[in-house]
Formats: sequence, structure tokens, C-alpha cells
Amino acid sequence: MDRRDFLKLWLDFALLALVGRVFAVVPSLAAEGARSGTGRFFELLDRIRNEKLSFQIFYLDLIKFAEGYAVFRQRSERYFTAEAFVETTGIVEPFTNHKSQRATSSMELSLDPAPRLIPRTFDRFIVLRDRKIKTRNLFDYKRNRWVSKIYRDGKLKRRRRRKIPEGVIYENFLSAFYNLRLEAFGPIAKGRTIEFRTIPYKGIDRMSLKVVGSDAARDEARWLKSIAGAEFLIVMQIAEKIMGIKPAKLLAAADRELVPLAGVLKDALPLGNIYANLKAREYISDGRRYRIKNIRRSPAAGSTDRD
Repeated sequence: MDRRDFLKLWLDFALLALVGRVFAVVPSLAAEGARSGTGRFFELLDRIRNEKLSFQIFYLDLIKFAEGYAVFRQRSERYFTAEAFVETTGIVEPFTNHKSQRATSSMELSLDPAPRLIPRTFDRFIVLRDRKIKTRNLFDYKRNRWVSKIYRDGKLKRRRRRKIPEGVIYENFLSAFYNLRLEAFGPIAKGRTIEFRTIPYKGIDRMSLKVVGSDAARDEARWLKSIAGAEFLIVMQIAEKIMGIKPAKLLAAADRELVPLAGVLKDALPLGNIYANLKAREYISDGRRYRIKNIRRSPAAGSTDRD
């Protein structure tokens, strides 16, 4: 437990709730994306262009300790950005060293061999009580080169250049999340498992998520039904080395457009689970701006904390 500040874990989960850490998609998934069709990709793109998702994070589904948002923007005909931001709030804020985290990804639209967003940069900015840390990643797929930099209080502390395997595109959790919603990895269907090759992290280089079908555990199925509008249950197993404490299980309830309505991080802490709930969604459709707010906060997943 002494290896990690609890709020560092919780803030990581707030970003993780949007799906994962840094991924490299298995090339075969791009071929599946080709079968979903270019027209379908742009239809889905119209639905999430300039979308903002606001969410809250709770411990034991009772204590609110963080809130944040995820934003997807189109910058030009070919370039997009995605940003996720989380900060501590409420009674927890004065007692933690971690104040906020911001992650940003710039992406380029590619149509070859199938439409998808190609991440070009991925930045993470962490504000601590006594210092600020920024990591910057730049991806050059023509040269198969990945450059990472770490800054502390604005000063460059480390620069590293690594080779990107031939034919692999490195995703970050933001680009993976939006490519998933754009069906760039293929149509989302219950019972399907999507495997990712990850940038090696503490010896881990693969992760997978499953869109659960009829084989959902009883308490998980009950939790999904308790969330209005939820259609898909997505499950990801998270290794002990990732969380720093013990193995964990991430559940995400999403609607038919893969908007994440709620999430539960199970088993990462000995005293209970961590919950994320969608507070509001803003988007533009047919030239009009819409805001759906006061989304009902999910109950404690039936017996999720008690099981």
C-alpha cells in the first residue's frame, strides 16, 4: 500500500475508466475496421465531433473525491484532439499530494487501409502539491520512431528514442477510446474480445477487453440493468503491476453509441470499489448543441461491494 498514494490510484482510474493506458493495436484489427465501411465511420464521427463528457468519481459509491471531463474536437479536415482532465474535490482534496491530471492526444485521420484516427502525440500533465510532471510522446510512423520526454517543473529530465515495430500503430487510451467508438477496430458486438499489444510497461505488453454477452456474472448483469440506457458491458482485467497494489477488474457500462455511462474498478483496494458516473454529455447534431445532464448516478452495483 505504501508504494502508491491512494489519490494517484484514483486519478489513474478516472483516466483508465475511459479505457486503458498506452496501446498498440494488433494489426489484424484494422482489417476488421475495413469491413465496417467508410460511410459508417464518418456517420459515427459526426455523432462525437465536439463532444464533451463530464463525470464524477466516488469511493464506495458514497464519497465523491474527483471529477473531470473528456473532450473530442476536430481541428481541421484531417486533425483531431482528445483531452481528459481529472482533479480532486471535496473532503479528500486537502489530504492528497495529487491534485490533477490532464491527458491530451493529437490524431490524424487516415483512410488507408481503413478509416481510423492515428495518434501523433500523447501528453500527460500531473500536478502534485510540490511539483509538476509532464510526459510527452511523439510518434513518427514513417521512420518507425517513438520519442518520449519527461519534464519536471518545466525542465527536461529525460529524453528517450525507441523503435516502433513495423506495421504497429501506438494508441493511447484516448485515441483507443474514440477509435473504438468509431468502429475502427470493427463493429462492437456482445461476446467479442479485442486484444491489444501494449507498449511494454513493467513487463506487460498485452491487454484485452471483452464485450460481455450472456455469460455475464449475476452481479455484473444486475449492475448493467440498473443503469438507464446501458446496452454494453465492457470488462478489462488489469494486472497487479499496472495498479501497483493487486490485480483489478474494470467494468464499464456503455450505451449503444459506446458512451460510457458508468464504471466500476473492483478489487484494487481492500476496503471497497471505486465508481465513475457520467454527469453530463454535450454534443452537436444537425448544427444544434445538445446537453444531457443530471444523469442518474448508478447504485452500488447491486452487491458489488458486498460480494
